[in-house]
Amino acid sequence: IVRNSSHHRIMTIEPTRWQWHKVKEWMYFYFYLGAIPVGIVIFCANVFIGPATLTAIPEGYIPKQWEYHRTPVTRFFSRYLSQNRQQDYEKILHYRMQQTEIRQIRKLEKEIKDMIRSKQDYPAFSYSKSLRATEIKKLREHIDKNTFQV
Repeated sequence: IVRNSSHHRIMTIEPTRWQWHKVKEWMYFYFYLGAIPVGIVIFCANVFIGPATLTAIPEGYIPKQWEYHRTPVTRFFSRYLSQNRQQDYEKILHYRMQQTEIRQIRKLEKEIKDMIRSKQDYPAFSYSKSLRATEIKKLREHIDKNTFQV
């Protein structure tokens, strides 16, 4: 009988890996839970629908943006998940047109304000009312009576 109590250990003590194995199992489960149905859908779409083929466009028909893609999966993504490039381009053009109009209006306002300030003949932007109407009447009465003293 050999006793190894105090010398080398036969069973090594190490920290548990239970959490790591559990996380790995859940990752595999949820990955395959999503990957298997998606894989089946892609397989069926490619087998039963198949890739697109080039045909002549009928007279007067305007093809949609997603009809230019080859596979059914990319057509689906192009149709429902991505934006139309032409619409994006038109949105950008509309935004730039609005900004140009705003810039032109501000430039025109600045020119009008400068003209009013230079000529000082129109009470609009640069006009500041310093006297009330009643004060102006009193001032005129004093001037008419020659009782106004500076």
